[in-house]
Amino acid sequence: MEDTHTLLKLLQHATTKDKISDFLRGKDLAHSAPNWEFMISNRLSVYLEEGLITVEELINILNESEENGKQHIFFFKTDNEAYIDSLFDRETFESLLEENGLLEKYNDPEVIDIPDEATVSQIRYDENALTFKIIEGKIYQKIHRESVDGQYLTKVYKIGTERGVNVLKIHRDGLMEVRMSTRSGSATVYQTDLRNYQQMLSAVVNFMQFPIYQIKNAKEYVWKNRDDLQPEIRFTNTIVKDDFGFTVDAKAGELSNILDNDAITEGISSMLDEDAYIATQNIYFNSNEPNLPLHDVHVLMKGMGNELVIPAICSKDDYEHVIRRIRELNVETP
Repeated sequence: MEDTHTLLKLLQHATTKDKISDFLRGKDLAHSAPNWEFMISNRLSVYLEEGLITVEELINILNESEENGKQHIFFFKTDNEAYIDSLFDRETFESLLEENGLLEKYNDPEVIDIPDEATVSQIRYDENALTFKIIEGKIYQKIHRESVDGQYLTKVYKIGTERGVNVLKIHRDGLMEVRMSTRSGSATVYQTDLRNYQQMLSAVVNFMQFPIYQIKNAKEYVWKNRDDLQPEIRFTNTIVKDDFGFTVDAKAGELSNILDNDAITEGISSMLDEDAYIATQNIYFNSNEPNLPLHDVHVLMKGMGNELVIPAICSKDDYEHVIRRIRELNVETP
């Protein structure tokens, strides 16, 4: 089955062999494998054939492995409870999907590698959320070689296409997250693609009901309450600007904390006292094992007022914990 072959290929790139082993161990199945080839041919393929595991279970692992992180997230929120109720009335929503030719994506998720154009692959209800998954091919470029000839530097770039995973998630409380896989280019690329996704789903989601949900207050709040938020949050880069064009760009190493330097901390606070503002907040939510997050989660707050960046893949639980905390910290400061 072509879909199964694609699914196994995508799992190899999206998750780890250890995670698959843990899944098989939980089912009391032989789970050791010296490499991915053995895992796929001697474990997963055999267990699928014997009915000991299901395609649906592997799709769930793939979703958790590739939908959380390495994304720009844009937030919107509606206060129209009646409209949210209509989206979560499954019978009504399924009828709407059927009318618009999308019901098969709800009943039978499509496993896609790199499509020719952005494609809705899944529509599903998660716990307290309605989720749309959009797969696309992303153009990337990286330096292939460079050379110097006298005063001239020549760089040759290799251009390719990679798989982009985008998720639009509507929560029961009215919050909409649009998680867009990171891509090359300027910030306008995200806005253009965002409009394209909205157009793709406009027949089943009324995006006019979802105004922008600003999270920019969180940038100020975490700094002004930095002492109370230790050791939960580590500050690695804070950029402060004022209306006259003055900028303070304070940086610490990845494992360091700006707060360890009193002079920098005082300089940022002094500038903020003079009506400057925080343009960029680059922070880590520190690991709090056995509580969440289990691992450090890097968060970048910059760009649009409703935009957040989580640059690296993380677990579903860690991701949801960080988003929840950002919303809790999104408090206007005096």
